[in-house]
Amino acid sequence: MTDKRIKHAPSKKSCFIISPIGAEGGDIRRRADKVLKHVIRPPLEERGYSVVRADHIADPGMITTQVIDKIREADLVVADLSGHNPNVFYELAVRHALNKPFIQIIESGEQIPFDIAGFRTIHLDHTDLDSADEARKEIGNQVDAIEGENFKLVTPLSFSVDMTSFAASEDKESVYISRLFDAVSSLQAQLAAMDRRLARGGFDSDQGLILERALRNRSEKLQYLEHENARLISELDELRSRREEIAVERHALRALGEKARSGAREK
Repeated sequence: MTDKRIKHAPSKKSCFIISPIGAEGGDIRRRADKVLKHVIRPPLEERGYSVVRADHIADPGMITTQVIDKIREADLVVADLSGHNPNVFYELAVRHALNKPFIQIIESGEQIPFDIAGFRTIHLDHTDLDSADEARKEIGNQVDAIEGENFKLVTPLSFSVDMTSFAASEDKESVYISRLFDAVSSLQAQLAAMDRRLARGGFDSDQGLILERALRNRSEKLQYLEHENARLISELDELRSRREEIAVERHALRALGEKARSGAREK
């Protein structure tokens, strides 16, 4: 049998694939191999990345440690959330903690877990050629965006840290944004609890109607709060930028004043 494990030149940019792998010859492995070969690898290699998945690591040693090292060292990570594999979510959380770039994909029709549903995720039907082509293009687009000058990475952890800083601030806008974030988080938790209860069949028909109305109302509130949150963060960034401009202008005026006074003394 051909050894599929490969070593890539270290000079290349590196991308590590977080994915359900499954047993060799099984359905999960066959899907993972197809997605890697036809969807993930082409746009990445076109952009100069070497692409490695855990079962392709050639170096001897403990596989768990090697996987964490790859997640830590890779320039980019692509995480396939299909099948809701626990190892995938653990490894993606490690990448979040490192605050380094990642791309999420998931099989079409599967629900994205609530905690990461706010992050752009590429949907893919690996049995549909058009869907595979669209996913391949979107991966390329996201890589281009990540490598662009204006890219700013946000993860659940980095966003939480920012909100903690806002809460500790004396600035009124920052405090308001922090409170708004708390309200959004509370609504998200309530919606997640309702989803879990609904999945267990924990409502009769009347309760179901009440739940549907409640979910609709909460969803509308959540969308409004998220919109307000984004607007306020944008306004806060503009205020900070204007504050910096004013500081520069003040410095320039002081310099002109000093120059004028110096000239007057010389006369």
